[in-house]
Order: sequence, then structure tokens, then C-alpha cells
Amino acid sequence: MNNILIKPIEQISVDDLNDLVEQKVSENEQVEFKGALPSDDNNDPWLEKQNDIGRYAKKVILEEVVALANAFGGILLVGIEESKEEEKVAGSIRPLPNCEDLANRFNMIFRDCVEPVLPALEVRGVQTNAQAGVLMVRVGKSRNAPHRVKLSRRCTVRRQDRCEELSMMEIQDLALNTVRGLERIREKFMERKSGFLKEFDHIYDSNHAFGVRITGVPVLEHKYVEKIFVDGKIDTKFARPIHAIHRINDQHSQLNDVSKSLSEIYEPVLRGARVEKDTPYSTPAEFTYGEIYCDGLIELGYLSVGDVYENEDVHPDLLIGQFAHLLLWIEKFRKGSFSIGCEYAIEVEFHVREASVSLGSNHTFLSRMAEDGSIENTIFPTYSFGTSTSLEQCVALFQRDLFNSVGWHVDRKNETFVVEREDQ
Repeated sequence: MNNILIKPIEQISVDDLNDLVEQKVSENEQVEFKGALPSDDNNDPWLEKQNDIGRYAKKVILEEVVALANAFGGILLVGIEESKEEEKVAGSIRPLPNCEDLANRFNMIFRDCVEPVLPALEVRGVQTNAQAGVLMVRVGKSRNAPHRVKLSRRCTVRRQDRCEELSMMEIQDLALNTVRGLERIREKFMERKSGFLKEFDHIYDSNHAFGVRITGVPVLEHKYVEKIFVDGKIDTKFARPIHAIHRINDQHSQLNDVSKSLSEIYEPVLRGARVEKDTPYSTPAEFTYGEIYCDGLIELGYLSVGDVYENEDVHPDLLIGQFAHLLLWIEKFRKGSFSIGCEYAIEVEFHVREASVSLGSNHTFLSRMAEDGSIENTIFPTYSFGTSTSLEQCVALFQRDLFNSVGWHVDRKNETFVVEREDQ
């Protein structure tokens, strides 16, 4: 598999493009080359003045990328001319002028001209000569297929090395598969929710405990890797990442992440591996675990004993740090399994047995007692973590939802998160 399909798009360089030509990489069901912006008449206006993109070029490129998303995902490279041989292979690089600006414009064109919006789309211009270079558009197999191009009202699909229009029956089949995929994710989350309740047995006085579970499930069903646990230990490509995440605003602080205290010793589980927090007690007051599976599912959990009479406080950085750690682990799995464009659905569950648990120390509650005496827990939305949303953006979104859930109205406009990936 060529680097252009699995390498983080921001790391793809002119050397990778030259390798395509030297290795004579051929077009296939996931790779499409175009020597220039398509035109049905003269050269596209972008080649002359770089102030506009012709309608025909927009339509063709949109249809090619939608075809990839409706099939297996893949990449379109504009600025790489095919050879004259019978088998179409990468022949030479023909740089497009002002390729980075061109990429920015196509990013907006895809946003406005494809329905539904493509969830895992990456657009970048790779400079090969001054500001000229190759336009790259990479897209993952879509969970929202079928997609349609608004300009032509066509649903296209990639068949071998060709872009073809879907029949009505094929459109219906794709729509049904999307529904089945969403149901599979719901079932997986319900399974993890049930299993999480059993984790409370690890701590003493579990009736007065609270816990948080953060689970990531690949949106598309796929057999990502054969093994996680190899020769008595976890494959290092999938081990828990080493990291530090910082909140940058008026001050610079590192988030508290209890996951960093997890052991380095993993135990095998069916089709995966599990790691727990080192503790000298058989029934500790708090417990942390992590699990990773061959199908890409990753889960982090934290449980602690609360006090049913005095409100237990949870520092927000503990939850935000846990959330960020899961995303980092997903990043590492995607890289190790050569599935860079894989989109994940993220579920956050906060579960309390009897205690009232507040966020911080100002009695803003993540759980509350209902009129019938039951505990009502905060419910978070399902998050999407694909290629169109950065890890830092996803963490900031979770923080906003976390604060909003307890009624905090804090101005975070000037705040950012910075992640140090120490094991990369």
C-alpha cells in the first residue's frame, strides 16, 4: 500500500509524489490521477489567472471524490499526469499554480456542493515548485453514503479505476447499509454500557461510587488487525500512547489525566488486550482501566468511591484529560493499522450509584436526585472523531459540553489545547 493512502496528509511531501512516478503506481479503485484541472473547452481559468475555477472542473472533481467515498475511500491527485502506456500509471508531475489556495477553495466547494457533507475529507496542496504543486483530495469510505453532487445531481461510485453513476437500486442498497451501520454502533455502545457496570466490582463500597466510561468505536465495520496481543505482550504499535496535554489561555497548565498512571503490563482478552492501574490494594477506592480490540474499539474507564452524605467533587481536568487520552490512543491505532482516515464515534457515559457528584467545588452537579429517588446522570452527545476534526478541536468541544452541562458560562475564546505526543 502506498504512503499516500496511509500517511497523515500534512506529512505527505514532494518525495512521496516522486515515488509514485518512480514506482509507476497505477490507478485503481482507490487512486485517481489527473494531469490538469478538467476542462470541456479551453484550459480552466485557474491556470491563467488563479481567480476562479471552471464549473466543469468542479463537477468532475466532485464526482470523482464522491465516487471514492461511496465505494472504499481513496485519493485524487490533480497535477500528476498518466503515462501513455496501456495501463494508466503515474507518468510525471505537472504542477498547478498556487496549489495551496486552490486546495482551500476546493475545501469550501466540497462543503457547499456535496450532500450529505463528506465526514472524512482532507484537501491539501503539496508544493513542488515555488507555489505550484499537486492538489490532493483524500476521502474515507463514508458512513453517510450515498452522497450526491449538487452541481450534476449525480450519485457516483468508483468501480476499479472508473467513476460511474449509481443505479437507483444501488442507491437504495447503500442507504440501507448506512442504517445497518448506525444500528451496529448503537448495539456496540449498549454492550459496553452493560460491561461498565461490572467494573464497579473492582472498588470497595461500590454502591456509593461514580464512574466515567469513554468508548471509541470505528464507524465502519472492518477487520482492522489480526492480533493485538502477541507473544505474551501487547504489540507496541497499539500500546497506550505516552503524552502530555496542555491548556493554553492566560496561564499554561497541564491537564490531570489519571490514565497516565495505568500499568505498562497488559493482559489478553478475547481479540484484544486490557491494562489497569497499578494499586497496592485488592479493592481500591479508585480504579482505572483501558481496553483495545482488533476491530478498533478502544475504551478508557475511571471509577471512584463517592460520599453519599457529602458531595464528591470531580475536577474537570480529570474528565477532559481522559477524553483527550482516548483520542490519542485512537490516533495511534489508526496509524498502526494503516487506517488513517477511519472515523470514530465517541460515547461518554457518566454513571453514579447513589452519590451526588459535582464538577469542581461549587456544587454544579453532574448527577442529581430525581423525584422518584433515582439518580439522573448527565448525558453527553455522541462525538465524531475523523480526519475533518483535529484532536484539539474535539477536546475543546467536549470541554464546552461538559461545562454547559452544569451551567457554567465561561469565555473560552482565547483558549487552546496543545498535545505533546511523546512516543512519536
